[in-house]
Amino acid sequence: MKSVFDRNITIKIISVLAALLFWIVVFNTENPYDERKVSVKLNFKKESSLIEKDIYLLNKDSIPRTVDVTIRGRSENVDQSIKDFSAVCFLDFSKVGSIEDNKIEIDGPYFENRDIYVSKVEPSKVELELEKIIKKTFPINIRFEGELREGYKKIKTVQDKTEFELEGLNSLIDRISYIEAVINIDSLDKSLNVEKNCVVYDIMNKRVSEFNNISVNVDIQVGKEVTIRPVIEGVPDSNYVKGIDTVSPQKIVIAGPSDLLSKINTIYTEPVNIDGASSTVGESVKFNLPEGVALVNGEPQTASVKVNVEKLVEAKYQMASNYVQLMNKKVDGSKYYELLDDFIEVVVKGRRSDIDRLESSDIQLKADVNGYSDGVHGVPVRVNVPRGFSFVSAESLNVKIESYKIVFIDTDKIELLNSSEDKEYGYDNSKIELILKGREKQLEGITADSIKPAVNVEDMEEGNHRVDIMVTLPSGISVVESTMVTYIDVKSINTNTDENPEETTEPTDGAN
Repeated sequence: MKSVFDRNITIKIISVLAALLFWIVVFNTENPYDERKVSVKLNFKKESSLIEKDIYLLNKDSIPRTVDVTIRGRSENVDQSIKDFSAVCFLDFSKVGSIEDNKIEIDGPYFENRDIYVSKVEPSKVELELEKIIKKTFPINIRFEGELREGYKKIKTVQDKTEFELEGLNSLIDRISYIEAVINIDSLDKSLNVEKNCVVYDIMNKRVSEFNNISVNVDIQVGKEVTIRPVIEGVPDSNYVKGIDTVSPQKIVIAGPSDLLSKINTIYTEPVNIDGASSTVGESVKFNLPEGVALVNGEPQTASVKVNVEKLVEAKYQMASNYVQLMNKKVDGSKYYELLDDFIEVVVKGRRSDIDRLESSDIQLKADVNGYSDGVHGVPVRVNVPRGFSFVSAESLNVKIESYKIVFIDTDKIELLNSSEDKEYGYDNSKIELILKGREKQLEGITADSIKPAVNVEDMEEGNHRVDIMVTLPSGISVVESTMVTYIDVKSINTNTDENPEETTEPTDGAN
């Protein structure tokens, strides 16, 4: 038996192999292997891991949402798998560790039927465009438009935040330059609190629209700049005068209610006393601030006041007497006033610097002649000097006062001296007006006859002649020169007879 079995073992093995091969052939013929290409949905997995790593996917919208998958298996299994197909592929973003990981493989699909396998996935990898998300802090600049009302100053500007952190793509953040808020302060005269939206600008000063809803609260404190005026009390020594006073600072900024500030333009200091001073006085004094007003932080608490006290000097001026204006002269022309002095001396007191600039023409002289009778009088002179000077003394002005008297002379009563018998003399007027001046009492007895008027007509030829009138006057009486002339007309008198008178022949007896 053993030999028979041993003899048939080879045949048995061959028979088994033949049967297996036949089964395989029959199986592959009835249910052969098959490949199919199907479109499989591509799902994103763990996308939030990118944000956690501060990475932004730029090309998300361009990544295909399906992939082509080729599956292989027995025809029946393939058919059944396609019929019940529910597999998906995954793009697992947790594989991205940095922006350098710009290609990741597609995972899946996975089938429950182990007789089905994937022979190809197209594409098998996806290219990613990645950019780093960064954060950077930028300052918030406040830009003011317009000008505060004249005299007002910004004391302080307080922002609830001076910088802001922006988050975004590296390429976007790198081109940002600054953040700005614009506040209009035109004609503003009081403090202001305002919430303003901010604008982000790039390095080209262009607005970056990706960032909105950034705001800043700004508190603008406004004060008013006012002038400082020192208060000076008292009078220096009699030989001294108050000079220029200076104050430092000349202006300060104050704060307070707007309605109160609008009424204040000047702040005065506490008094500086110079009573009896004979030298410059300097003091540090406080400001006399109205109630409700305060100095702005940083402003000095006191003012330095310096009052120059200068010694007065005297100067003498020789003033021409024609500079003196005679006041209250007789307006009817009945009086004659003559200034007997060529110059009078005037003494003026003032600061040295002012005295050096004072001209004679700056000094006004007046003499009041009201109430003075005829004669020579020393009339006091009133002196008016410019502000800052004082009058010390002035010489009296010697004024000669005389009266006027008009005397009318009949020309036929004027004595002709050295007249010629062969000439005829006549005047242009029948009366001549002579103006006399002298003391009033002396003039009272003067008449046309008493002055014995005469003219000298010696050697006058025919024609009209201007001649001086000669009069006899008491001492102290004179004639106004302009009236001591007249005009006289000279004509020759014809006294000639015929050189050859006509002869008359009378008849004589015996002519026959």
